[in-house]
Amino acid sequence: MSSLAKRTATTLIGVPAIFSYIYFLPYLHRFATMLLILGASLIGSYEIAHLLEKGTGCKLALPFWVPSLLVIATWVESFFPQWPITHFSLILLALVGFGIEIFNGIGDNFKGSLSRILGWSFLLVYPNYLFTFLVRISQFEHSVILLILYFSFVFANDIFAFIFGMWLGGSNKGILKVSPNKSVAGFVGGHAMSIIWCVATCLVAARWIPVWKVVLMGAVCSTTANIGDLIESVIKRSVGVKDSGNVIPGRGGILDSIDSLLATAPVFWLLCELLSLA
Repeated sequence: MSSLAKRTATTLIGVPAIFSYIYFLPYLHRFATMLLILGASLIGSYEIAHLLEKGTGCKLALPFWVPSLLVIATWVESFFPQWPITHFSLILLALVGFGIEIFNGIGDNFKGSLSRILGWSFLLVYPNYLFTFLVRISQFEHSVILLILYFSFVFANDIFAFIFGMWLGGSNKGILKVSPNKSVAGFVGGHAMSIIWCVATCLVAARWIPVWKVVLMGAVCSTTANIGDLIESVIKRSVGVKDSGNVIPGRGGILDSIDSLLATAPVFWLLCELLSLA
């Protein structure tokens, strides 16, 4: 099976599966959604840790799964909203990772300490701290429709950018060296269709959300989705790999599929708060 066929099959199966998981599965305090996010966080953390080791030659002092505890911390915080559990956990994990270098750095006379500290800081933020915003979105009053809207913005942008890029992008590729296959047609087509798709979704399933809010959110989230995709391209190019992993047929690693989601999560959460949709 060709890479394109695998990618198409993965999209046709994976996207409906995620929407069904969110919409139909009963859960307490969004527990099932948290488990899904935690699973993605663990796999993504493994991939980032591997890329960091490949790029810097330095192995992290702590196991790759430790930063994923931030996802659990954010879920626990939903029971105790008056306590800043996520922020405290982030600071604590950062200090522990930094402090370990006092002893771990002796092995190479501290020559790799800065690389390990920077790598640990990066792993805490990407993907783990970014994932905590997705947990926060899942705790909103209208979390089901907002999660569907969030995934729709990103998935529609990704799918239609690919379609328009294949269709009309032959002569307008290579604008960005970090991802030469990206085209202007793909960007514009994905951007526009993401907004149209989500407006139609809200008109059918969530008429309480004003159209202008959906258009604004779509314009912003489609942009951040593209930025997230390009950030992942920068990371992979820096270590000379095509994919972050190989767990998803036709797409590579988990980060190859969720890079746009990661960059969009904090922005979508902020827009929901500012636009009184939370």
